[in-house]
Amino acid sequence: MSPRTQNTGVLLLPSAGLFLALAAALTPAAAQEAPTGCSTFWEPLGAAHLDLDRLAALTGGRGPTMEALYRAGAAQAGFCGAPEAEPAASWSIRDPGLPSITLLPVASIFQHNGGYPRTQRDGVRWAGRGGSGAITAGAHARWGPLSAAFAPVLGFHQNAPFPTLSVLTEGLSEWGSYFHAGGIDLPQRFGAESAQWAHPGQSYIRADAYGAAVGVSTETLRWGPARRNPILMSGTAPGFFHVFLGTSGPVDVWIGRLDVEAVWGRLEESSYFDTNADNDSRLLAGLVVAFSPGEASGLTLGAARVYSRYIPPGGLALDELILGPYVDVRQNPGAGASDADNQLLSVFFRWALPAAGFETYGEYAREDHWDHWEDLLMEPDHSRGYTVGFQKAFVRASGDPRLRVAAEATNLNASPAWQSGRNLASFYVHSQIRQGHTHRGQLLGAPIGIGSDAQYVAADYLWPGGLVGLSLERIRYDNDTFYRTLAHRYAYAGHDAELTPALRGVYLVSDLQLITELAYSFRFNRGFVGLQGGGPPTPTEDRNFSLSVGVAWVPGVRFDF
Repeated sequence: MSPRTQNTGVLLLPSAGLFLALAAALTPAAAQEAPTGCSTFWEPLGAAHLDLDRLAALTGGRGPTMEALYRAGAAQAGFCGAPEAEPAASWSIRDPGLPSITLLPVASIFQHNGGYPRTQRDGVRWAGRGGSGAITAGAHARWGPLSAAFAPVLGFHQNAPFPTLSVLTEGLSEWGSYFHAGGIDLPQRFGAESAQWAHPGQSYIRADAYGAAVGVSTETLRWGPARRNPILMSGTAPGFFHVFLGTSGPVDVWIGRLDVEAVWGRLEESSYFDTNADNDSRLLAGLVVAFSPGEASGLTLGAARVYSRYIPPGGLALDELILGPYVDVRQNPGAGASDADNQLLSVFFRWALPAAGFETYGEYAREDHWDHWEDLLMEPDHSRGYTVGFQKAFVRASGDPRLRVAAEATNLNASPAWQSGRNLASFYVHSQIRQGHTHRGQLLGAPIGIGSDAQYVAADYLWPGGLVGLSLERIRYDNDTFYRTLAHRYAYAGHDAELTPALRGVYLVSDLQLITELAYSFRFNRGFVGLQGGGPPTPTEDRNFSLSVGVAWVPGVRFDF
């Protein structure tokens, strides 16, 4: 066994070389080639790192990466430690090479919320009021077509108190969602005590051969092109145990490149939903497809679908587990049926022009299946949601520094169709799956949540040593509940709306990377807490000062056997 200490600038681990790839992309040199390898991102810093990785690819002239549209570490893991990385499509089976173990980065984050919880795309970590934090470390191993990563996460949350509305329904937790009690596993607060926890994090085992990949994983899944609010899978909830099967990478299908991945996983209920032990586990079956008509076009098209149903105490038969999600997809067995299910569907695109440093993207999704083609024709907006956005990088004549501007808008509000008497179909809530689209009490979908909308604008000044940026975000939470329950009494004064300016920075110091963000939120009628209860309604105004600091150390060490 021979240890090899590598210069971080040539690491074969893109997640480890992420900021260096960013720095390289920000130099005035010609287009750079990114190292190819394992893309296991650094929980709990995943969202920030993936954004910078994507920007580095765009501004470095390398064009869009299809993998950015369905991101999990194992999705590109086969090349970790490969001495001479090549595109997946050129290999019939992976070069056996020498077995190797690469140390993954050591990363940690601490966040403090002064007024109320504010958490977005944080994976296993829940950022409640007070302090919360997480740390990860681990190793990646490769031996020919086999690869694996062990990257556990340890964390805590202080869970300081803040005003909530107690759920008084028998059999339900008092901490559950007040306005969707028994309809979604989305606690207002995770109990009354602080907590420590451990999670397998971005860990997986994978085999690649003849253009296909199969494995098991507990990684966080992020699907679609949105930077802030992916609709089906966002990385806001913890990763869950799942089996995956798909292509090893983009496959040449003559008219373009195609990537496909299917997952079968187990979702769990939190401890703050109900007392029924028979509905604690659910099957999630997902399929995501990405197609590019050619790298030169810069265009990627995709579609994704997720299906969930309860796993009974005795388990599911193999055909129900594997094929059931794809048979009779329009069947609607009804709430309480043993095979009750929920399905969400989205289509998306990303069009990137690296020569211009520009990309635009969008995702359109439905929470509820259409009854027949006439229904789809007449009310295509029933239960719909969408996200649109862009980012643009500007380069001075000298080639450096660069400015990035970006914007994104998401709308998950119910369409006007429900006002004519059609059932209100709020995103992530469904009568047949009472826990909704969640895992362990956190949303699998967009972090803004049920029936919400958001607008985000940002500008970043970048240089080879990092970036500094400003952003402004407006979120209107659970607008469906407002119009269904409160609008007739409070009009515009009753909306749960939040405005958040933020300052962030990324700094590189040798093998250390630092991510910081300082945000101050103004939120009116948070959770509609002041508009309920026995006394007179009292519209509320909350303030939340949020500070997060993340640090990562790149060991740059690989052991060859």
